[in-house]
Amino acid sequence: MTEQWKVIFDVDYEYISSSFELDSSTVSFAIRSADFDASLVRSLSPHWSIAAGTAVGVDEFRNQNAAVRFDVGAEWNYFPWREATSRQLVLFGVIGARYFDYAEETIFLHRTETRGRLRRRDLHLRLDLQHGRQSALRPVLRRPPNVSR
Repeated sequence: MTEQWKVIFDVDYEYISSSFELDSSTVSFAIRSADFDASLVRSLSPHWSIAAGTAVGVDEFRNQNAAVRFDVGAEWNYFPWREATSRQLVLFGVIGARYFDYAEETIFLHRTETRGRLRRRDLHLRLDLQHGRQSALRPVLRRPPNVSR
């Protein structure tokens, strides 16, 4: 992070397995997901910034052999840019596109899908206060929890 630029990378891998007894046999399964996110954020003033971000991933639970996204956005932070890793009261908006390659045909008869992203839920307000310690800024362009990529 510099006075004007932030570069943010995030790599996630998850492996979940389970086994259970069903009548006289054992049933086992495993679900894997992995993704790589990158964002580049540029300060325009002490309170305004713009960003671009991309992600690629796979998610067996969501039936995705591949998921790719690209977003651009803007944010306004009540606190000055130089304090962004410790204090944020942020309002930000995002637009972008998504591409999905599905492992199996979906209930909507899709094997692949491309979607634009400009919905009301893509305008966010977030408060993040870290007293007495530095923390990495959560990427502006990360998806909200429980939102499909």
